[in-house]
Amino acid sequence: MRVKTLIGKKVYDADAITIGKITDAEFDEESFRLTAIEVGQGIMKKYRIEIEKIDKLGDSVILNIKQLDL
Repeated sequence: MRVKTLIGKKVYDADAITIGKITDAEFDEESFRLTAIEVGQGIMKKYRIEIEKIDKLGDSVILNIKQLDL
């Protein structure tokens, strides 16, 4: 999956509550594997979410944690 296809995808927590949209992605420089995503919520709030906290990645992103655990 290309980075430009990730940007703008909606992100939901484990309870299907909208967290925000992906604004950036981090990759391991040696393996080129996705390590984390940055999720923007409004103008000022941003969350860094590690790959281990992502349950499903498709048309949208579903986390395996609740919003309160961010």
